[in-house]
Amino acid sequence: MNEVLTMSHKEVDKHHVIRQILDRKMTWAQGAEQLGVSERHVGRLCSKLRKNGKRGLIHSLRGKAGNRKANLELLGINDEFIDRFRKPNGAKREPPV
Repeated sequence: MNEVLTMSHKEVDKHHVIRQILDRKMTWAQGAEQLGVSERHVGRLCSKLRKNGKRGLIHSLRGKAGNRKANLELLGINDEFIDRFRKPNGAKREPPV
C-alpha cells in the first residue's frame, strides 16, 4: 500500500543526506556538518530511517494538536461557562474567588 507522506524541504534534504550516509557515499562527520547537527544525532537519524523509513524523519506531531493544548471538552468547559467570565465588551475579567 502506497501512502502519501508530506515532507518539508528540510526533511527532504535530511533524507537525502542520511540516505547518502547509509549508502556509504558520505561519512557521519560530513553529514553532520551539512545538516548542522552532531555526529551522534546523525546516528540517531540513520537508525530512524532504517527502522521506520521516510516516516521516521518526519516530525511526529505533524497534523496533531500540541501536547500543551488544553482539551476543553475533556475539562468540561464550554462556551457558556467562558461567557460568564467575559465582560460585555469582550474583555476578560477575573473569576470570583
